[in-house]
Amino acid sequence: MGICIDDGDIFNSHDVVSLFTNTPIEKCLDIIKERLKNDKTLKDRTKLNTEDIIELLQFILTTTYFSFRGQIFRQIFGAAIGSPVSAIVANLFMEWLEKEAIMTAPLDCKPKYWRRYVDDVLEIIQKDTTLKLTEHLNTIDPTGSIKFTHEEEDQGKIPFLDTLIVRKEDGSVKMLVYRKKTHTDQYLNFKSQYPLHQKLGVIRTLKKNILETSDAVYKIPCKGCDKSYVGETGRQFGVRLKEHRKDSETVKDTKFTKAKRKASTSEQHKSAITDHVAQENHVINWEGASILDKDSNAVSRRIRESIQIPKVGFHILVIRIMLPAAGKNNRCNRTGLGR
Repeated sequence: MGICIDDGDIFNSHDVVSLFTNTPIEKCLDIIKERLKNDKTLKDRTKLNTEDIIELLQFILTTTYFSFRGQIFRQIFGAAIGSPVSAIVANLFMEWLEKEAIMTAPLDCKPKYWRRYVDDVLEIIQKDTTLKLTEHLNTIDPTGSIKFTHEEEDQGKIPFLDTLIVRKEDGSVKMLVYRKKTHTDQYLNFKSQYPLHQKLGVIRTLKKNILETSDAVYKIPCKGCDKSYVGETGRQFGVRLKEHRKDSETVKDTKFTKAKRKASTSEQHKSAITDHVAQENHVINWEGASILDKDSNAVSRRIRESIQIPKVGFHILVIRIMLPAAGKNNRCNRTGLGR
């Protein structure tokens, strides 16, 4: 994450209770009206003036009707769940609230780090100030409808959205993919009636999570044969995958004479994937790359890497030579494809 946390600080998260249905509409309209008045580019984007927009917005936000058991009801407070405008209005209100909260927070509980996604907030604060900060946040909304709950880190770990944030002994921080205990690995049924863009969004999100995973043992298969590359990295998987791909495609796209091609096949490149591309002229299945295991400890991660080799298939070869000589550079590491 690129941040460090001191021994006297903790990670803490806050969450708004039922944001949409507790969003104060009148206060939102005042906030939006003020922002529109200060928007110098508004006239370039629409022929409507501020009063026109506010009138239309008020009509949309205060005329929400729904039926239940044969009766028709009107929502008299908050924003409607499912309305496209609700998310925008609620987020604008939260932008105002967080600015007020941070600006007026007492010094002893003022967050050192603050990141928000809609109604979920992650903070770094001093130990034993969580309750005081929560009480402060709960006083910002003039209607008293917006209330926060909180959760402190537990044993140096705290879930935030779909990530698990872990503080290391040196104060640095790493992120893992977080799954609740009730998680079943079941997502949208592609044959369901959800819009296509939502189904594709699930796939894109899962792919993004995989690429941002660090401390991983991974596999990259070859399209031209049944061999696969097994490797490990302490960095983000997506970053390491890009490095592999760049090196391999540099060799693949190079215009070789017959003599240079022969020389390239005997040359040892940065990774065994590049060697395989140069020697066999095969295409790597980058889209088929996957994470096999995870471990934050470098030594045990390499052990896990070796354990994964026989599980993946019979056409994988990993050679790791440990040199007995003392010194920082006493290990020669070669991980690759082969029989």
